[in-house]
Amino acid sequence: MILFRLLVIFSIFYLLALTGLAQIQFEVSIDVTDGVDNLELIAGIHPEGTVDENPDLDVGAPPAPPEGGVFDAVIRLPGQTKRYLKKILDNEFDDKLFNLFNLPADGQHEIMLSWDNDNLSPLFDFFINDNTGADPIDMKEVNIHTYTPNIDDFGNIFPATLTLSPSDIKTITRFDFEDLTPVVEGNINEDEKTITLTVPSDTDVTALVPTIEFIGQSVAPPSGETQDFSEPVTYTVMAADGSTVDYELTVNLEASEEAEILSFVLPEQTYDADIDRDAAAVTIEILHGTDRSALTPEITVSPGATIDPPSGTTQDFTAPFIYTVTAEDGTTKDWTVTV
Repeated sequence: MILFRLLVIFSIFYLLALTGLAQIQFEVSIDVTDGVDNLELIAGIHPEGTVDENPDLDVGAPPAPPEGGVFDAVIRLPGQTKRYLKKILDNEFDDKLFNLFNLPADGQHEIMLSWDNDNLSPLFDFFINDNTGADPIDMKEVNIHTYTPNIDDFGNIFPATLTLSPSDIKTITRFDFEDLTPVVEGNINEDEKTITLTVPSDTDVTALVPTIEFIGQSVAPPSGETQDFSEPVTYTVMAADGSTVDYELTVNLEASEEAEILSFVLPEQTYDADIDRDAAAVTIEILHGTDRSALTPEITVSPGATIDPPSGTTQDFTAPFIYTVTAEDGTTKDWTVTV
């Protein structure tokens, strides 16, 4: 029995440049053996791959089977007679078809196909068709297939085919703000197609630069492009087959813990109030002879915070008075005001 073993080795490069495009490069290494001798076939995709022979990437096969009884095994593209031990096509997102010819030196035998399906590129679907009339084999679902090649009465071989078809997978796998310290990572809800990030309360959300990792042909707006996230932003991922999906990206500000008095103003004051944040104290002077039992201050506090009693409330300041400021996150701070 002849063992026809496919070991799929991928080296995938996602180029998340300002173009937002993902490029892919990989090789499929095929070890063909009859249990004694071995031949290796390699099919793949590369940015510089071509249908015609590229001597920098392709390796031609001998015109005849090797001596010593080893069966013949070659790759031939549809419509071509050129034989390859290694054939690399371009990395355009379209169907790629490789004919896999194999013939034992001593006649027709059962062929076994096996492969590592843990490392198949998510950008393509991979199918083996043995051309015996059986259904194509989804290489991502199984990792072994056995068949006997179809050879007609005239000795013509119907080759098995390896087909690479652009996948419909399109997903954002990572969305971060790496320029922030610490890095803020996005929470991706794949079911709802939403991404949320919560950034520090003092972050300028109008000019943030995301780092995006995705599976697909492109993402727009692209990774590394500055965006205004003061409102939700839609990111569109295009699959290798051209289908798209939208993700809604929302950036929230963390609730502030600031509970400061920023200004304290009385109509009767003689100078600006002295505000000591460390001591949580406000000291203010008023005109001589002013009745301190009924003064109405105007007070501003940290954004998102509240003050009790509220600004504009008449108070008795004949003795130091305590105000409580509550931050946006619920933190409280007592302030002593002395007039």
